[in-house]
Amino acid sequence: MILRSSQRVLIQGWTKALAAGLLLICSSVSLADYKDDIGYTQLVNELGLGNVPNGAGVKVTQVEADEDASESGIRYRPNEANAGFAGKTITDKSGVSNPASARSTHATNVGLLFYGNSSIASGITQIDAYEANNWLGTGFLRPLSGATPQVPLVETSRIQNHSWIGSFAEDATATDRLRRFDFMIDRDNVIAAVGVNNGTSTNVPTMLGQSYNSISVGRVDGAHSAGFSTVDGTGRIKPDIVAPQGSTSNATAVVSAAAAMLVQKADTTPGLANGSKAQVVKATLMAGATKNQFLTWDRTTTRPLDDRFGAGALNIYRSYHILAAGEQNATNLATVADTGWDWNNATASTLLYFFDVEEGESISEFSAVLTWHRLVADGGPGGGFNGLTSTMANLDLRLFYASGFALGSQLDASLSTVDNVEHIWFTDGLTTGRYALQLSVDAVGLNQQIDYGLAWHSVVIPEPGSLGLLMVTVAWVVTSRRRRGAATYAYGCAA
Repeated sequence: MILRSSQRVLIQGWTKALAAGLLLICSSVSLADYKDDIGYTQLVNELGLGNVPNGAGVKVTQVEADEDASESGIRYRPNEANAGFAGKTITDKSGVSNPASARSTHATNVGLLFYGNSSIASGITQIDAYEANNWLGTGFLRPLSGATPQVPLVETSRIQNHSWIGSFAEDATATDRLRRFDFMIDRDNVIAAVGVNNGTSTNVPTMLGQSYNSISVGRVDGAHSAGFSTVDGTGRIKPDIVAPQGSTSNATAVVSAAAAMLVQKADTTPGLANGSKAQVVKATLMAGATKNQFLTWDRTTTRPLDDRFGAGALNIYRSYHILAAGEQNATNLATVADTGWDWNNATASTLLYFFDVEEGESISEFSAVLTWHRLVADGGPGGGFNGLTSTMANLDLRLFYASGFALGSQLDASLSTVDNVEHIWFTDGLTTGRYALQLSVDAVGLNQQIDYGLAWHSVVIPEPGSLGLLMVTVAWVVTSRRRRGAATYAYGCAA
């Protein structure tokens, strides 16, 4: 069920309860073995458990709405006494829990999937806990922290998890909070996973599901709000990715945990340092997402993501291997591998990534995701951080045939003018030969370089030597789609 927070009236409008209240978006620990479904078990079987990153050394933040429907207390902290949190240090950053012994069942369930000792990111030990109203106000975003608004606090955590939703009655207020949020993500290099609402008939929440720089999360069964943004820039697709849980709260926690795995891997592996950049982690998770379980998944040249499932279902096996393939820079003089990533900055320019399909092989599925941040600055009088301006470069992504280091004909393109993500998913087959990704950057008027993350993944198969082998390949695809069909993920969480 959905637990509605108490709609307490707080100070000065910024903490006045959001018009529809803050909502906890349905959480109970899933009985399904989601680790198989997201490729984690496959990764453990391949590398060995001791070689799989678990988020060790990655500090995180958990923001939760008040679970107490009465005015008698505020419950937003996970239950530290739960055995799943043994060895964890959970620091209360809001300081408004009353009574001190009160703990949130929702926060506990989300925490178990995010950083609990049975989660995929069990190595996380340092967690900051916030109450959502406080975090939106003086506790962190600080829209009215004094006579004038203040700059949001600096986030020392690497990942924020927001398994709650909300909305403001005024679009201007929602826009201010979204811009503060995106400003913080870009300034502090934070990966922020935010849940959308449960239920197919619900709207994409303004808080925080319509932000640009976060990773918005839905469910693989499609029972969540989805579609286009309506505030602070309309027409952007949400959510970005989905995960196999029975609520968006839990799905968001699983995506946050996967992000922690990638951050630890990047931080502890020579040559992968840029892999922990927020843009790269987002691109890597989305480029690794799978679509075979969604028979209706589609995108267009101007709509980079599916309007319900985003980039597809989280697959940490693929995303890990994208990261492990290493950073590979754009060049007109050499090739990159058929799987990899890059973090770069560029002004108005065109960048090329040439790659080869070797003799005797073909690529049955090629996925590439490009992400960058919208930029927020203080445009108000007196530097009070109260007249925030938003600017965003327009980046495009194209896939070409190539000969040598010259482009041939175009195979596909992602050319959205409103999203800060582009996505190519090419399944018509890339046979032996050379290809190129072209990244075009239009930063006219921004007068600065644009940081971007680009990640790409190839499913390489041997060229079929016989009709029999071809039939086996086709049969595997059909079996995969049936095995991962909607019934597998129908956990039945009420919207």
